[in-house]
Amino acid sequence: MSLTKVSYSMISGASANVLDFGAVGNDSTINTTAIQACIDSLTSGGTIVSPVGVYRSGALTVGNAGITFDLTSGATLKFPTLGAGVSAITVNTNNFAITGGKLQGPAASAYVANEIGLKMIGTSTSVRKSGLELRNVEITQFGAHGIYCQFVDNVLLTECYIHYCGYSGASFLSCNNGVATKNRILYITPGTSGNMYGIVTGK
Repeated sequence: MSLTKVSYSMISGASANVLDFGAVGNDSTINTTAIQACIDSLTSGGTIVSPVGVYRSGALTVGNAGITFDLTSGATLKFPTLGAGVSAITVNTNNFAITGGKLQGPAASAYVANEIGLKMIGTSTSVRKSGLELRNVEITQFGAHGIYCQFVDNVLLTECYIHYCGYSGASFLSCNNGVATKNRILYITPGTSGNMYGIVTGK
């Protein structure tokens, strides 16, 4: 990932609150359907608001461009049952952001192959995605990668705390025009794999 100065503007005027779609932040209710409906409602982009609470969920998919998760300080998206090859949040479009809050996977310091917190992958080196911003987000307890990106341009990772993931804190493969700054990455401690990485960049 080449590190050059880039500007980011992800947030548009529309907004949706997960509570309005039936989500409950009580650390016991499973909110997959409610949160996915909230995401899907922003067909032209906008901001998803999650008030303080712990929102349990299954895997989520972002298919509309220009969406920002605004996780209020004290808001956690908790993914208790993912497993091998499953990503908590899969971004299939451009211009996605998360600001604040916490993404929490199933278990600390346990290697689970290709269990990922946030995944964003372009089609190929010539058909790429663009625009990912993670700002002041805590990412923890995913079995492989906290963040995994490939063929993605214009990435900003700043002031995040990534810890207790099983293989890498953040992996950026064939990504261009990115900035990673002021992040804290600790306790990348694999179980069955012999490698561990904080931030990975490469072709």
